Amino acid sequence: MAFTDDLLELMPDTVTIKALSGLSTDGRGVETFTTGTAISARKIYKQKLVRTFEGTEEMSNSQVWLASTSTFSPSQIQIVLPDGSTPGNLLALNTFSDEDGITHSVAFFG
Repeated sequence: MAFTDDLLELMPDTVTIKALSGLSTDGRGVETFTTGTAISARKIYKQKLVRTFEGTEEMSNSQVWLASTSTFSPSQIQIVLPDGSTPGNLLALNTFSDEDGITHSVAFFG
């Protein structure tokens, strides 16, 4: 496994990753999500200039490091923090690898 215990020690929080399951049928078309999967994470509140999915540069005000070896489709997920809140607009999602494969992802929010 590509994840080391040392990296996991840096992720004391638990977040829930929910997958998009569809749109509501009440005529408003609100996105609905699955119950989700809990994974280890680390919330960081610091500003960082990131390149968004659209290719523009924007200032992120928070990051969530995700202890996951999965790839995510940014438009298909919702990240829920331990307090039940969602961190805001997902600006970018970067995946990091080593010689064994994907080690973790970092989600940037505005």
